[in-house]
Amino acid sequence: MYEDHTELEKNEAPKHIKLPKEEITPEFIAWVRERRAIERRERQRQLRFDPKYDFIKRELLEVPHPTDEELLLNDKNSVNIKIMTYNILAQSLIRRELFPESHDAIRWSNRSRTFINLFRFYDSDVICMQEVDIQQWDKFWVPQMHDLGYEGRFFRGARTKVHGVAIFWKFDMFDCVNKVEIDLDNEIELPREIYGVSKTRTKTRNAALILALQFKHKEGKRKGILIGTTHLFWHPFGTFERVRQLYLILENYRKFIVRMNSNTIETTWLPFLAGDFNSQPSDPPYLALTSKPINFKGRQRAILECSATYRYSKRRNGALQHESDDESDENVDDKEEDCIIQLNPTDSRPEIFDANDEQRRSVDELESIHNSLDIKATSLYGLGYRFVHPANTVFENMHNGEPEMSQSAINWTGLLDYIFYIEKWDGSISSNTSDIGIHHFEEKNLFRINALLRMPRKDEMPNHVQPHMSEFPSDHLSMICDLQIKL
Repeated sequence: MYEDHTELEKNEAPKHIKLPKEEITPEFIAWVRERRAIERRERQRQLRFDPKYDFIKRELLEVPHPTDEELLLNDKNSVNIKIMTYNILAQSLIRRELFPESHDAIRWSNRSRTFINLFRFYDSDVICMQEVDIQQWDKFWVPQMHDLGYEGRFFRGARTKVHGVAIFWKFDMFDCVNKVEIDLDNEIELPREIYGVSKTRTKTRNAALILALQFKHKEGKRKGILIGTTHLFWHPFGTFERVRQLYLILENYRKFIVRMNSNTIETTWLPFLAGDFNSQPSDPPYLALTSKPINFKGRQRAILECSATYRYSKRRNGALQHESDDESDENVDDKEEDCIIQLNPTDSRPEIFDANDEQRRSVDELESIHNSLDIKATSLYGLGYRFVHPANTVFENMHNGEPEMSQSAINWTGLLDYIFYIEKWDGSISSNTSDIGIHHFEEKNLFRINALLRMPRKDEMPNHVQPHMSEFPSDHLSMICDLQIKL
């Protein structure tokens, strides 16, 4: 039947063909879709070479290892995996006043083409994405990434959220065999409700997604990887909530690890967590992940206690009235709102804070529930970046050997994005990531950090905000870890 349409070129998809209903068969529909996919790939091939949709390319920096290391270098029974994390800047969040010099670079028609070229260039095996618009998931990301060889999963949590997180993987390398979706506004299951820790103090609408990706055509002890991604609460006074959200993620992750490893927390599946944590290395969320047992003190405790004091407006972001379970929220008294604002602290990162007993107990309980978990995280950039780019490795102010930045906004530049490895914590006193020897870590966990994507220093960035044409398509920078995993 299809050969009868002689007026069409071989690879041309029909736009509008009027056919009798009986001729519109599943085979004909499949043929039309195939032709249109060919056209789409051809358009992408042409766009690939358009300098408008180019970007600043960064190299993967090889991590040096001793020449006599035999752990993985000569092991044929291993697999290489590149894991990327990238906050792509949701189109629904873009306001021109926040990107005054971006001009046409903030248009989705331009950014989307640059993203596809970028993902094709770096050719990662697993891509964790944050701020993915729900409106573009089915009509753009699913078909475009499929053409690049990827399958993906998306989760946004609250139904009113217009963007969420996603994980893509190469479908010729992995099968997705299980998943966990986490709404970070969920209540924490504790023996009793304690000082605001059990329940969220404001609706954040944040989410996390964890997938079990099983290796295809590989045999060995390792069945695959567990990969999680999240985007934590953004608010400047949201540190307490971010630490609370991390407990929810880690507790769900711990259960998932045990379930996937048949009720034991062994190394059958290697667990990773990547994303935008809206926290710097010196902040309590990073410390709660990487330092066990955690003991919030000094400025970190002051920041948490200040955050626990902050009262959120019920009209925060102008978008929460219709989401609330309390109908009275729709008639919030303006005087009450003004009172809340006036009583709130004004410095989200105080050196000291005069907290009351309830706020101190809230922080104590937050510390306690994190220390009850038997898993901790190690930042792979914090572990290895010092060996590949010492000029951009920061140890001052508890920066933990991480690079300077991963995000550049109109009023702030710094590090918010990470790729973590999740491992068992035996309850002993342990130091943080910066004090762990990379080779000891690799021997213990039976995988090797081959390379890390170069991160620019602040003084290497252009003197204008991103996105920008032919530079970066997001205000965040992607990060990549190239790993060799012993099967």
